Amino acid sequence: MRDAIIVCGRSIPAVREPELLSARELEVLGEMALGITNREIAEKLCISQATVKSHVLGIFGKLGVSSRMMAVQEGQKIGFIK
Repeated sequence: MRDAIIVCGRSIPAVREPELLSARELEVLGEMALGITNREIAEKLCISQATVKSHVLGIFGKLGVSSRMMAVQEGQKIGFIK
């Protein structure tokens, strides 16, 4: 859920700048956009599934989303994914 600023008793959504993703997080996000599983991403990038999961959670946090689909949509909107 996005943060809000209270102004004169009204809640106004705060505009949050997305945090920059690391090079590896960008790779993982790109693979997520292809719709492949964590296991497939791990095999393709030669990393463990636990590391992929860690990157996915980092992506979620930095983009302020809670699902893979939302992460991909936000990544496309920001320009992280073409």
